[in-house]
Amino acid sequence: MSVDGATREQTHKELSAVVKAISERNGKRAEALIADHLMRTLATINIWQCARLPVCGNPRHVSCRRSQLRGLRPKLDELLQWKLWERSQVDGELTGKVAIVTGAGRMRSIGRRIATTLAATGGSVVITGTGRAPNSFPEDEKAAGWRDIESVADEIRGKGGTALPLVADISSEASTAEVIRKTLEAFGRLDILVNNAAFGRGRDRVPVVDLDFEVFKKVYDVNVNGTFLMSREAARAMLKQGEGGNIVNVSTVATRTAGPRLGAYASSKLAINGLGRTMAMELAKDNIRVNTICPGFNDTSRLDDMPRDEAFDKLVEDLVPLGWADDGTQVAELTLFLVSDRAKWITGQTLMADGGRIWGH
Repeated sequence: MSVDGATREQTHKELSAVVKAISERNGKRAEALIADHLMRTLATINIWQCARLPVCGNPRHVSCRRSQLRGLRPKLDELLQWKLWERSQVDGELTGKVAIVTGAGRMRSIGRRIATTLAATGGSVVITGTGRAPNSFPEDEKAAGWRDIESVADEIRGKGGTALPLVADISSEASTAEVIRKTLEAFGRLDILVNNAAFGRGRDRVPVVDLDFEVFKKVYDVNVNGTFLMSREAARAMLKQGEGGNIVNVSTVATRTAGPRLGAYASSKLAINGLGRTMAMELAKDNIRVNTICPGFNDTSRLDDMPRDEAFDKLVEDLVPLGWADDGTQVAELTLFLVSDRAKWITGQTLMADGGRIWGH
């Protein structure tokens, strides 16, 4: 949805009032820090960056300061999306490029952030989703009248961008081939593939001894087979074009931490890391770059089985050295960098986007 000037001005006023209120309790240094986060660098901000600054008198009360700031999230999100678009339209970094982003239909998701960010820089974006039933949507999506990939496509078109939503089963060879065919039919080319779709968190999160084989296979069907099939078909199209291209796989830091109850998820994502490296070496001579991003803790709908309470806040603080969770924005910005000419000498890499949690290659 487009945000008019009056709305942006009002949002700025509301955020300025928050800055002033917090600074009265914490002094000029807090005011400067918050102003910097909220006003100057809105293109790369989410609410968690502000959450380390105390709002109540006790700096140890994590939930106090986050609960007060969390209420601002809708306003911040609204302003953030407009600022990203406003900034990127000038850059036009991906003008003339065509991208496919899989698994981009959820309202609070990494996929949506990636799709809108690539579109904001001039790219035409094909958005895939599973066509999930509306009765399975989270309550906030139902309340917003969310329509999965159609809503993301409308969001992009509403800001002057180009989007094509496609329902697809990426674990099907025929379905992935159809996605590529429809992309080429609509736009005449393919430059970027972002393999973001993943099996939904749930029945697989049990100890390996209790893991049903059919569930295990389904995780691999979506995560590994889906990434393989989309990557293979996209690479074939890019090779035929003869103009290079980019593939970005969205993996996870769990490929490094591999904790309990992640047997199917972590191992499937580790396979994606290996596939990405192999394809990068095979396709480098054709100037097709392949890289993998491993996101850390992201506050998206994938974690809706976890209540947003003090325990959630404590988990973020314990797991993330920077002290805040991404909402997909940082992953989207890294994706944009990797598919742009700014990263033309980077391929075959697995990059952590996790607030400092993992160190080393």
